[in-house]
Amino acid sequence: YPTLYRTSANIEHNIMTIIRLLRHLNILYVQSVNAMDSYGKVALDMFKEKAQEFGICVLESYSIDDTALIMKLSASSTQVAIIFGDEKQVRLNYL
Repeated sequence: YPTLYRTSANIEHNIMTIIRLLRHLNILYVQSVNAMDSYGKVALDMFKEKAQEFGICVLESYSIDDTALIMKLSASSTQVAIIFGDEKQVRLNYL
């Protein structure tokens, strides 16, 4: 086929859905974890921008490849971490 169609929602739609859910649950402080690929970097930048607009504070941001990630997330007082990466990356590194 000469044309490739996108089968998932665009990044902004996904981020706004996450933002609305966080606001609905009254979660104002989060941490973020992102893959070091183009999707992860773009998603993280957009998430930080939109979170600030809606009064959500991203306290810390980490790379999914950080070897001390679990310890850093556990040591934080926040109870929510938003992950921008695919399931394979998470399974490979942490499960």
